[in-house]
Amino acid sequence: SSTRLNCHNALQALRAETLSSIPRAHMLASPQQGAFLQRLVRMSRAESVIEFGTFTGYSALCMLEGLPRRHGKLVTCDVDVAALEVARRHLSCDPRAEVLAGDGLKIAREYVARGAKFDLIYVDANKRAYADYFEVAIGAGLLSQHGLLVFDNTLFKLRVLCPGSKERIASSISRFNAQIANDERVDVTVLPLWDGITLVQRR
Repeated sequence: SSTRLNCHNALQALRAETLSSIPRAHMLASPQQGAFLQRLVRMSRAESVIEFGTFTGYSALCMLEGLPRRHGKLVTCDVDVAALEVARRHLSCDPRAEVLAGDGLKIAREYVARGAKFDLIYVDANKRAYADYFEVAIGAGLLSQHGLLVFDNTLFKLRVLCPGSKERIASSISRFNAQIANDERVDVTVLPLWDGITLVQRR
């Protein structure tokens, strides 16, 4: 369809710009991972998505395509102002998308204070704060009752299996993985795809 073709072209343009002009372009999600995220949104029948860790907006653009056309809503946020400028340009044509600059946890807590809930929460931000994002989503109620919570990079180049004493990020993710695996409030699935994707739902 023309809509699908337009989406494909938009994703290609965003990918090309990121790879050619943005530092740390290696952080860009692969087309396969983007398609997987789009499918997760569609399969979970999410109507609202919040993403922590926009970068240049590639994953956000993918997830937008999984949302309902008329009443879907996506919020994405990051602290990287330069990357967000790219994201805003590529997402601004879709009224369902809102791009915010600022600390993700602070933004999450502001939404909680307003009573907002999201059907799918995608976390690809500060790895050492994953446990805090989990508590905001599950404990404070940012995630809707039957929603899906998704964490990226939870295998962290397999360093989580035996993190060295100086690998603070790997050690933090390893502790996080153990913590949520033993949390009786949720069911957890770790997918050995890309750099590790963890899916969390309430029991």
